[in-house]
Amino acid sequence: MHIEYVSRGYEGAAAIQEFTESKLKKALRFLEDPLNIRVIFQKTRHGEVSELHVAHRFGTLQATAEAPEMIDAIQGVVDKIEKQARRNRKKFMDRRRRADRVTGLQHWPLDILERSSVASEGQPKIIESRSISSKPMTIEDAALKLESSDRNFIVFRDSGTRKVSVLYLEDDGNFGLISPE
Repeated sequence: MHIEYVSRGYEGAAAIQEFTESKLKKALRFLEDPLNIRVIFQKTRHGEVSELHVAHRFGTLQATAEAPEMIDAIQGVVDKIEKQARRNRKKFMDRRRRADRVTGLQHWPLDILERSSVASEGQPKIIESRSISSKPMTIEDAALKLESSDRNFIVFRDSGTRKVSVLYLEDDGNFGLISPE
């Protein structure tokens, strides 16, 4: 963690810098290193302003707070940065969890049997094996995907019931649906 202090019309004291560092350690526990931090102390007509810029691995956090005393301004700006850091961390974790759900699709093996070998030997043989992913979708989406597919069935997870279903094309051109009870 690298901290840079900038003073604009404010006489910076070592006590203010130590206070800022202690508050930042608590607030930035949600972010991972490397961190580059710029703290700006500024004196204005109406009070004292503290600005904080935090550059971390996934982006930048920025906040500004104004108060009559610099310690109050620092506390306000650190609270804002902590809220942003929590929000960023939650968003990052949710994105990772969502990616795990999408990549964690079930694959159902599809075995294709040769009809002539079944009739000739009496024992079926597996000639080709494929895996089919079952993606969450509505029945209407599954019907559209089945129409554009070269297969005559589709395995999908019904987004309404969360159950695995099979939609197939019948000989007369209608659709059939197999779903668990």
